[in-house]
Amino acid sequence: MPPQLDLEAVHVQKYAREHPDEDIEVTAEAGEIIKPFPEPLEPPEPAELPSSSFSSGQTVAHGQKRSDDADHGDSPKRVKFADAGFSALERTFLLDDTATGESAPKTPKLDEDAKQKSLVQVTSTDLSLYEHEDDSVSFAFNNDELDELEEYELNFCNGELYDSQELSNDEMAKQLMFPFSKEEPNLSAEELQRLDAIADMIEVKRLKSMQVLTDTSEMPADHKVLSTRFVRTWREKLSDTGQPIWLRRSRLVARESAWMDSENDSLFSPASNAIVARLVPTMFLEMKENSDCVMVSIDVKDAFLTAKQQTATVVNCVLADGEVQPYGLGRVLPGQRDGSLLWHRDITSVLHEKLGMTAHVPCPCILKSADDSCYALIHVDDILVVGKRDFVMNRLVKCLKEKYEVSVQTTEKPGDEIQFLKRKMLLHHDGRLSIQTHYKHVQQMCALLGLNKRLQSKKTPGHSDMDLQDTTGELSPDLAKKFRTCVGILLCLASDLPHCQHVVRHLATYSTQPTQKRA
Repeated sequence: MPPQLDLEAVHVQKYAREHPDEDIEVTAEAGEIIKPFPEPLEPPEPAELPSSSFSSGQTVAHGQKRSDDADHGDSPKRVKFADAGFSALERTFLLDDTATGESAPKTPKLDEDAKQKSLVQVTSTDLSLYEHEDDSVSFAFNNDELDELEEYELNFCNGELYDSQELSNDEMAKQLMFPFSKEEPNLSAEELQRLDAIADMIEVKRLKSMQVLTDTSEMPADHKVLSTRFVRTWREKLSDTGQPIWLRRSRLVARESAWMDSENDSLFSPASNAIVARLVPTMFLEMKENSDCVMVSIDVKDAFLTAKQQTATVVNCVLADGEVQPYGLGRVLPGQRDGSLLWHRDITSVLHEKLGMTAHVPCPCILKSADDSCYALIHVDDILVVGKRDFVMNRLVKCLKEKYEVSVQTTEKPGDEIQFLKRKMLLHHDGRLSIQTHYKHVQQMCALLGLNKRLQSKKTPGHSDMDLQDTTGELSPDLAKKFRTCVGILLCLASDLPHCQHVVRHLATYSTQPTQKRA
């Protein structure tokens, strides 16, 4: 079959020969006259139509585009077209409202067309257009509701191994001790109030001896005033003879709810997170392969009460019998919004001055030694340390015991376990380290909701109509309290249950006004 001709290519070649100067752009300086292009001296020869006219020595099959032998770059005509296209896009999406001689980012051009508006939203550099879709959260908690939110954390067993003041031979302290049983002691309201008054008195006496509560006459006239409350709970303790008992205990905490003020973010200390709390134990496993190292959990008793008060403050203590006693604060009380920051400054300054440890810049809650042989993760009054045995046990632990009253748990061989942030870390014989959440979280939630721990679990944590509009009524005050307590427990577990985090976040948004559907 004879070769086929590409007639379109023939016409293009003929037109190019007849107009050789069409793609040439001529520019002129100011005042220069542009001369017209000269006419061709000789008329172009008629185009020949051989099959090999498009590439030397090659034939092009019918219907295929020929490939150029050389890259001629962008032609002036193509560049001119690109500039025109960019100008059209610029006029469509951006409007330059910058004053002459100034340089500023261009603002989006508004248009009534809905499609155009949506396109502007994704092409504009104006950050004010990108707003979060969730409605703003309006906090409407009163003091009692705020106390409920903190009550679970304050009442949770933190593994204290000593309470010398409460377990002394004082006759008043003995009245607060009851034989241990499966359930907490069930007393009448009058008897419980009498015990609470004794527990309050013992707590005030203890704080006075530690110079936490002082005489108000020492306070300046421009002092600030805080309200306080006593957190009264039953605690499982060991008696002097080592027998388990129930102890009625009272703790004085400050009520300073201004932590919800966004302007006071700088009052909080650097805190750890779920990733760092797992990274440090992983470092222990790695260091254990090459050196004699240990992992130590350190709990500082009454950490806040060791930090000096920075602002003159007076508190009003309401005892169980209704009596109000004013005191000055010489040291920080738990519940003060700047308490964690002041404590963090104290503990880091001690470790820096005595041991030369410095904060890790990317993560300030971690302190490291100068030779990188020891790392300490500080989360408020809980400290997790990994490093070489000599530095940790003979220097760091010894330094802390000289200044604070601490309890120490050590992991160095298989079978050892420690507690940190209400989680148990157990070193296995095969070299694994398991981290388990505290069992009391689930126990407490099952007890609040009346659930059987042996109930069959669901395949998914959420409900099918979770995102549908909620038109049910609000819960009663008693049920709302239970709801908020359960949400608090779930928030404690959320970092260990990634598949439940979306549902937990959803439930937490209803803490202000719990509804029947969300319960």
